[in-house]
Amino acid sequence: MKTKFLSILLCIAVLMSLLYINVSAAVYGDLAYEVHDGYIEITDCKENVTSVNIPAEINGLPVTEISNNAFNGCSALTNVTIPNSVTSIGYGAFSWCNALTNITIPRSVVSIGSSAFENCGYYNNKSNWQNGVLYIGNWLVSTNKEELPANYTIKSDTVGISSDAFRECKWLENVTIPNSVTSIGDGAFYDCSSLMEVTIPGSVSNIFDYTFLGCSSLTNVIISDGVTNIGDAFRGCSALTSVTIPASVTSISSGAFSSCDALTTVYYGGTEEQWKNIDIGYFNSTLESATIHYLGIDEGDPVSPVVEYAYTISDVSLKNMSGNVLTAPPSDSPFMVNVELTETKSRSAQDYLFVAIYNTQGALLSLDYVQADFIFNHPASFGFYVPAQTQKIGSVKAFVWRSFNSEEPLAESKEIRN
Repeated sequence: MKTKFLSILLCIAVLMSLLYINVSAAVYGDLAYEVHDGYIEITDCKENVTSVNIPAEINGLPVTEISNNAFNGCSALTNVTIPNSVTSIGYGAFSWCNALTNITIPRSVVSIGSSAFENCGYYNNKSNWQNGVLYIGNWLVSTNKEELPANYTIKSDTVGISSDAFRECKWLENVTIPNSVTSIGDGAFYDCSSLMEVTIPGSVSNIFDYTFLGCSSLTNVIISDGVTNIGDAFRGCSALTSVTIPASVTSISSGAFSSCDALTTVYYGGTEEQWKNIDIGYFNSTLESATIHYLGIDEGDPVSPVVEYAYTISDVSLKNMSGNVLTAPPSDSPFMVNVELTETKSRSAQDYLFVAIYNTQGALLSLDYVQADFIFNHPASFGFYVPAQTQKIGSVKAFVWRSFNSEEPLAESKEIRN
């Protein structure tokens, strides 16, 4: 009986050993890695390693990922070379690498997880921080919520924002995201409870889950043309009243706008038929029950002619940022749209002047607006800032609607075509 029992234990030990070998990582120099379907993931390193040169490939397979916590706590690590094959750096990947003071992130990287560089040597050097924000190369990787200003403009050459980068920055009220940004990590603005408005550039193709979760003061969101997927990004934005969605969007994930109980208005850059073709997931009842304004130019002018208008748009002009007059809207640089408007019929309602930017196919690129509040029969001038676009601009159009939630036209629109 004793011999039989020992044999059983031995079999179990052998099976466990085989199982361990199957799931354990292979070794390449000082690195441990795992083989996936067509790519390599770096998972660990020797604890006392001082310098690491991550290879671009191992056994003919590209190294594309650095896993969560792969180098966490490698306190002797002073230098790491990341190849252009790497596209993803996981959360905590280089955290607590106290001696790591020099880091280069290649342009191939499209995703950086939360706290990837927290408490590494570069992170702990206060001279590397700018106004409460830490950049590594072209990536914004972290913020100090106590030092971050209420109004912040992300650097113009930034290509990515790490996951949770602005998480719980409760004093942040406005943020400007440049067109250079192509990736915004999940949870990037999670619980920024004072954030009021945001424009997501068209250079960002996917809005990931939880990006603006719990931003309870967010009232208006403009999503620019080029974005194709909206993840579960705006859940719990309880003050959100309006959102601009471009015709480029093909899918909206389940719960993307759940608990957005104040949402009443959607400006859609395409036609009604295009809207019906969007794959909208479950738990988006507030979005689907909102008033949809279809702004696709192939549906015709967003304002229909009426017999008598309350306003006259006397002039629409374009100027570059130096104040020089432009004859056509540029696509590769910011510019100003100046609109001259006169109230010709006295009104007490809250009317709005809109400026819409379309691409050459008639899809909405951006939409801005201002309340028309001035003295009756006295001309007023309004200036609209338009950032550089990722697509060629086809036209600029100014029009007036009765109230923010109604598309009743109150002026004959004016348009400048490219």
